[in-house]
Amino acid sequence: MADESSWALTWGNLQEIFQECEQSGFPCAGFRSGIFIETGTFLGQTVVALSLHFSELHTIELSTECFEAARLFAWKAARPIHYHLGNSIKVLKTILPKVSGPTVLYLDAHWSGSVTKGLEEEIPLMKELGLINDLLPHASLVIIDDLDLFAKINSFEAIDGQTGRVTGSHSADWRSITCDSVQMSCSTRAHGCFKMKTQNRFIIMLRPAGGRSAETPADSPVDQPRSFCQDLVLRSMYGAAVGATPAGTLTCQDPQKTVESVWISVPGSALQAEGLEKVRSHGRWWKQIADAIEREYRNSLGHASNSFKDLQDRMQEERTKTAKLCQKSVEHVLTREQSIALHDDLIQAFLDKNFQTRLAASWAAAKGDKTKEQKCKRELCLPFQLPIMEKYGFERSEKGVFKCLWSIRTTFFNFATIEDVDKEMQLKAVFLDFLVNPGKDLHPDVIPFAEHIYPKGYAAVCQIRTSTLK
Repeated sequence: MADESSWALTWGNLQEIFQECEQSGFPCAGFRSGIFIETGTFLGQTVVALSLHFSELHTIELSTECFEAARLFAWKAARPIHYHLGNSIKVLKTILPKVSGPTVLYLDAHWSGSVTKGLEEEIPLMKELGLINDLLPHASLVIIDDLDLFAKINSFEAIDGQTGRVTGSHSADWRSITCDSVQMSCSTRAHGCFKMKTQNRFIIMLRPAGGRSAETPADSPVDQPRSFCQDLVLRSMYGAAVGATPAGTLTCQDPQKTVESVWISVPGSALQAEGLEKVRSHGRWWKQIADAIEREYRNSLGHASNSFKDLQDRMQEERTKTAKLCQKSVEHVLTREQSIALHDDLIQAFLDKNFQTRLAASWAAAKGDKTKEQKCKRELCLPFQLPIMEKYGFERSEKGVFKCLWSIRTTFFNFATIEDVDKEMQLKAVFLDFLVNPGKDLHPDVIPFAEHIYPKGYAAVCQIRTSTLK
């Protein structure tokens, strides 16, 4: 494999970029412990290396083969990473409105030869920038890779993953993508932009959307990982241990027999033997990648044994240590009975017909604007949540809601295996997520539960949404 330091985005690269930004009067303190979003995962070297420095990480990949291979590198990550499989435009539309603070975005989803996917796709860069400008209200630092491709037709060699051989030369038309056109796509919020020629990258500095603060907290060590796209409601996505949720989340213990749209890694999880074999099955080129991953995994443990089971056992020990560290970060731990009761209280609160009517009406008024949808949800949910947070020993504030979410995630979901995850709590969590998201259908596996436990309430919610939203 090629030396990734020559093309992957490193923490050292980011420090150079931060320095250039701050010299132009654009503060970067908030980015140093903020959120990282990458389009174009490839094999995941960038996002894994940066997991030590960011509190929340997302990476998006169009190629199923690259997605599967990148997940195998997740054992190296210091914090959970959200791996998204799909078109970057569609995925960004989903996650950007829910991002909770200053964000570094690394745009590298364009086709660049080799086994990467996207030759038949339109170069997504301009649409990605438009979405960032419209849907992400926080201060943002946009890093566009491959500056040398701007404003010209570029040729690349394609490689067949089955045979490992070059299949020919193909072109990508970048003539409409220039420094000026890129800057204009974000002109309403741009503090400025510059070329980072030593890194072959173009940088855009985006101010927060109107009316927001500068969002520049002092530099500090990164906190424990936050929830995926933090929200003021307790979401069903409590972490990687939640199995078949509406969002398609997989667990690290999943045997990788299917590919879903989102997969969240768990630090310290063992490398999966079946995952390696699946990547090898894609062909000669992919077999070389899988072999390299397995060698690195074995070497990292200093283990000469050929018994893969022995290696998995050792990684499980490391995973247990990580779980204990995360559990220490929880300030207030709920018992299972308390957590179930808290879910019940929130469900009863959100089944209120007046609440559901107002939420559906506000959702309809948003007309698909994700930012407005999230805003109305926060405003309507918080008054119901605060007294419940206080009842269970958490601060009566938005901060208390986040601490409650982290407590439940860490205690019951983040480090649970598929066999150990609390099925009753999982069902309630998914139903709760449905109640505060009018645009989301209830997962088929949870409908029998809702019809049996909350027959009148569930029917009323469906009726309200049918009459208001359709």
